[in-house]
Amino acid sequence: MLKLLVAKNCTSVFVYVSAHGEVDTHGIINALHDEGIAVLVPRIISKDQMVAIAFPGWKNMSPGPLGILSPSNARPWTSAIDAAVIPGLGFSMRGERIGHGAGYYDRWLSNNNVWKIAVCFDYQMCERLPTTATDVLMDVVVTQSGSTAIGGQQPDGGDS
Repeated sequence: MLKLLVAKNCTSVFVYVSAHGEVDTHGIINALHDEGIAVLVPRIISKDQMVAIAFPGWKNMSPGPLGILSPSNARPWTSAIDAAVIPGLGFSMRGERIGHGAGYYDRWLSNNNVWKIAVCFDYQMCERLPTTATDVLMDVVVTQSGSTAIGGQQPDGGDS
């Protein structure tokens, strides 16, 4: 996935902090940080709002409202964000995504114009998923066996 983000010349990337059996993102967060790319992570600030916060380092993270590591104290990122790495329970080849049901990522994505990359295990891929008008489609899905292009186009950077 790092190759995809570097090929797209991303200078800032919003990345979920993995928990509860999700694809581990700790390594990608560290790699992006080491590349000099601004890494942003989510912080839930209310029952229906999530913001992007500059990654403060692992020792400055603590469990947030859902038990997921989050920056303790920080201001929301106000500059442009190039890409977002998004979690979910299931994804389709069309870019459809089923999340955990709270809508945090769909709301955040609808307010931020970013390149949307879903990451998942192969078993999470489905042919089709039910969606609603508020569901945001992914631009690319990256599985453990490689990148899956959405819309029939190979993403820049080849495989993950």
